[in-house]
Amino acid sequence: MANFISMYGSTILYTLIIALIGYFAKIIKKYLDKWLNTQEEKEIAKSVVLMVEQVYKNVHGEEKLNLALENLSSILATKGITMSDLEMRVLVQAAVGEFNKVFEKNNSEPAVTIDAPIENKVETNITPVAKPELEE
Repeated sequence: MANFISMYGSTILYTLIIALIGYFAKIIKKYLDKWLNTQEEKEIAKSVVLMVEQVYKNVHGEEKLNLALENLSSILATKGITMSDLEMRVLVQAAVGEFNKVFEKNNSEPAVTIDAPIENKVETNITPVAKPELEE
């Protein structure tokens, strides 16, 4: 028995170490893929929200949300990503919330430069009287 361990012990040990490394690599890949897919899903949702805002300017509320959800579902399906309706709704609402924060931040800056022809270029400070109400 001692002869067997001295002859094959290191080979068995190397095999076990390689098997463990392969197992851990598989686990890491699983979580990394999940994280990367989540990042991709967020980017797709942002793009869909921008597209819906740009294309469907006269549509509002629930109808606009449904358009975003339909487009997001279609794009995710072409990429082979499956997602529940609730998950898609959360991604779309998160993207809308993020854009609203950027919009509010950009509107809170009092100094605005108005571009005019070079000979008539004027810098104007405009202080907003009230925030515009966003339609839902």
